[in-house]
Amino acid sequence: MDLNKTADYKKLQLFVNVLFTLSILIMVIITGFYPLALLVFVAIWNLKNIKRQTLPTLVSNCFPIKNISNAKFIAGKLGFSQIDLTITNDEGKQMMKVLKLYDGKEEILKAIGIFKNLGLINDNPLDINKTILLNRESFKINDSESLYVLENEVVISKDGLYPEKSEYASVNNVIFLFVQLLLTTSILIKIYLMIEKEKLLFADIVVLIILAFLFPMPFKYFNKSTADLIDRDLILRSYTEEAKKGKTILVIEFKSDWKFPLKRKIQFDDAESAKKAMEALK
Repeated sequence: MDLNKTADYKKLQLFVNVLFTLSILIMVIITGFYPLALLVFVAIWNLKNIKRQTLPTLVSNCFPIKNISNAKFIAGKLGFSQIDLTITNDEGKQMMKVLKLYDGKEEILKAIGIFKNLGLINDNPLDINKTILLNRESFKINDSESLYVLENEVVISKDGLYPEKSEYASVNNVIFLFVQLLLTTSILIKIYLMIEKEKLLFADIVVLIILAFLFPMPFKYFNKSTADLIDRDLILRSYTEEAKKGKTILVIEFKSDWKFPLKRKIQFDDAESAKKAMEALK
């Protein structure tokens, strides 16, 4: 057990990430095979993990309970969840230790239970007993989902459960920048190659039209959030939009970690319920 030995791989990971991204772009230029550009999403996924590493990583796999100052449950995709621990040694130095949970929901609940009993996790993020939102005022979204406007946060709940995670999806802004840069670069490269060949092929025109069609899409899709928990202090505004088949969309626009605000769009089956929810947000 050594609470002074840490490792900081953040800069190395960022360097590898940039190198990987540049390699993809170079391969796209050399081969002209544009689907390779989709591998950039691997780099984006990695960036999201790097962003969470705000402290050096503790090397030791053994540490006293008294030195754990914080525990945060992170629900991942495909069941790959983890608990981020903040460790503070006797000299006051802080570091991270990531506990990766792979063995299904039952094991995740056991891990959460341990830290809840230690007083390090106040609420069960999985809310199995459906107690966190019990007797709270809600606005029906559809047959299985409801919106709760609490004192400090807005909650989109399914079947009365407190959401597993608060994903502000600020990584969407990273995706926006990456995809927009990728599309712009692809268009410029394609035009350059067409000029260099001094020959206009039908296939080249089709590819250029497809790229031009895709160009505005990031503005439409990548400023959306999937957050089921939104801090009310971050909300900039809320408004409603008409949807198809008589449904109404409540749009909550809020600040993110990047310059671009994010939008959480919630489609209500009933227009009156959406209107009441919007009034509660004011």
